[in-house]
Formats: sequence, structure tokens, C-alpha cells
Amino acid sequence: MKSIQLLPITPVLTDALRTPSAFERSYQVRLGPNADLIREVAEQNVAFMRTAGTPEEWGSYLAIDQSSRDVVGVCAYKGSPDAEAGVEIAYFTFPVFEKQGYGTASAAALVRQAMESGRVRVIRAHTLPTPNASNRLLERLGFSNVGTVIDPEDGPVWRWLLNVPSGGNATGAGE
Repeated sequence: MKSIQLLPITPVLTDALRTPSAFERSYQVRLGPNADLIREVAEQNVAFMRTAGTPEEWGSYLAIDQSSRDVVGVCAYKGSPDAEAGVEIAYFTFPVFEKQGYGTASAAALVRQAMESGRVRVIRAHTLPTPNASNRLLERLGFSNVGTVIDPEDGPVWRWLLNVPSGGNATGAGE
């Protein structure tokens, strides 16, 4: 599996993205052709976190390839753990980096982080209700498809669940 670093998207990081070359020097990463998209995502995340009152650790992250230092995508929790100690994850790999294992690495990093928090008993993900790469990614990480649900924003989606064993380690999350 690819080795990635998760860099939290914070107000400070978002401000730094206004000057891409300075951001790259400061954070020692390469934004590549996605600099504008990364800035947009960061601004939206910070606005959402402020509105929802979401702590930074349950927000969004830049996914950075540890060897090349390229920002290869973004991933996120869709909020803090809920009343059932559940969180939902989401991940996006920039097209030039697709099919190279970065989506799996990003999702695995979120899973690992959620487990290590000690606050999560179940991790959820939603995909389009059709066989696709995201389904295979989640299966590799040990998620189970529990059927179709209606997402208020996306309509019908497949819900995937990964139960966190007591002790906070699941089989596929670190592979």
C-alpha cells in the first residue's frame, strides 16, 4: 500500500494556500496542477467546520505521498463521532493519481486514526449503488456492504460498515 501522510486542513493551512509557491516551500509538498481545487476544498472545509462546530481532527485532510511529497487527494470525516460512536469517511484522489493505491491508503489512514481515537465503534462509507473501484477499496479494508440507504444529499447509495473491535484494531485497516 502507498505510504501517505494526512495533513489536517485548518484555517492556517487554508490561508497559506493563497500563495501556492510559499505554501509548497513551507509545507514541503507539491500541489501540482490541483492548487486551485485544493484551495477551494480547504476553504469549503474550514467554512463547514466553523458552521458545524466540528473539531479539526474530525474534518478534512490533504493526502500526501510521503516519498514524492505530491498532494494526491483529499479525505475527510463527515463530522465528529455520533451518538452511536460512528463516523463516516470520504476520500477523493486527483485523477492523475487514480488507480495507484492512494484512495486505499487515504481511507486506511482515516480508519486507523478513527480507531486510535478510542471514540469510534463503527466506521461508515457511502458509494454509488453500483460495482466500482470504491466498493473494492472498502472491501479490501474489511468493510461490509449492508445495503442501500437514502442519503439526504446524494439519494440512493450503498452503505458500507466497518465495526471497530474493542481494543481499536481492525483486520484490513493497516494492510
